[in-house]
Amino acid sequence: MIEIRQRWFSIDNHEAYAHTALRNRIGRTRESVHAQRTDLFPIDELPARPDPGQDIENYAGVTWVNEVLSRLPPTQRKVMQLLVSGLKYRDIAEELA
Repeated sequence: MIEIRQRWFSIDNHEAYAHTALRNRIGRTRESVHAQRTDLFPIDELPARPDPGQDIENYAGVTWVNEVLSRLPPTQRKVMQLLVSGLKYRDIAEELA
């Protein structure tokens, strides 16, 4: 995520770049060996507060992504949120129809 922020001002199409970067990052995270060996918990079972030892780069990346998403028009923001949650384009089209 730091690399993306460093290149941000030299990018011509921020929306397309953010979309591709998020999709690639999510894909790499889901396919990682760590993710495959990790037991995931439902959201309602996660702690209410973030872990104080949380990796600062991860926190900064999440903050940056939320900032970028907040600048998108509502429909584009919804599409990105659905992509991040793992929906396929076909499912997103149905959701928005």
